[in-house]
Amino acid sequence: MTTHTNERKFECPFPGCNKKFKRKDHLQNHMETHKEDREKKYSCPYEGCNKKYFRKEKLTRHINNVHKKEKYQCDFPGCQARFVKKNQLIRHKAIHTGKKPYQCTYEGCGMCFDYPSQLKRHIRSVHTKEKTHICGECGLSFLKFNELQRHIKEFHALQYECDVCGKKFNSKRNLKNHSQVHELNRKVYVCNHKDCNSSFATLSSLNAHINAVHKGIRYKCLFCGKLFSYLSTLSLHKKKFHDLELKENDKNEPKYEIIQIDENQEKDKHKHKKEKDKDKHKNKHKDKDKDKHKHKHKKDKKDKKDKKQKR
Repeated sequence: MTTHTNERKFECPFPGCNKKFKRKDHLQNHMETHKEDREKKYSCPYEGCNKKYFRKEKLTRHINNVHKKEKYQCDFPGCQARFVKKNQLIRHKAIHTGKKPYQCTYEGCGMCFDYPSQLKRHIRSVHTKEKTHICGECGLSFLKFNELQRHIKEFHALQYECDVCGKKFNSKRNLKNHSQVHELNRKVYVCNHKDCNSSFATLSSLNAHINAVHKGIRYKCLFCGKLFSYLSTLSLHKKKFHDLELKENDKNEPKYEIIQIDENQEKDKHKHKKEKDKDKHKNKHKDKDKDKHKHKHKKDKKDKKDKKQKR
């Protein structure tokens, strides 16, 4: 026989919050509301790993998925670093030896690289001349990515025009995405931040704008450390520069790191840059005026000299 009870035995552990719940999943859902207020107190104990988590079970999952699979250990004296993959260990050893670990074996070459993907790219472009960059519009293939970009710009750039507003695009897909803006009764999502009148066709675009512009969220590429304001820009960067690393990367490994920058500091930085550019522009004009005046003075002096000689 099942008995029903109103007992709320699952209490929120967050300081100052005394809410209780009948079910554990209700408590877990409630805990999400404290994410911004609480610290990630569960830190990974493994040396060299800075991962932190809100919940203990997520830390446990991280250790099982990442560190317990780390079977490749550095044998350099005094170094305890461990890795999931052999190529990660090879790259790490370069820190101790000072040599790039991946060397081209083609006769007379001997160039060295930090990553196997860089070595493969070198072999394709220099030795085997493989054309791996394919145009999505016409199917032509190119040896280098910049050659593909040049081709697209020359033959496919901005040839698809919107019937409604006249805006042009370089592909049918981009035109189709843009056309959604003109659909009848379509919602327009407006940013409600002070002094910002930006509006967007989709809620996801608005959220991306708020994160990038008003919250200072940046996405860090884990392959090279570069920061990007939008995930879409980071994705394009990885496809262009780290395509082979992506294929070799473990699916369980994190795809990026989220970093929050100081909004006021960023504004000050842009303001300072703007003022610096303005001063540079003013000084440039001042120098031009000085040169002009100097040239005129020389010319007047020469004219006077010529007149005297004629007399």
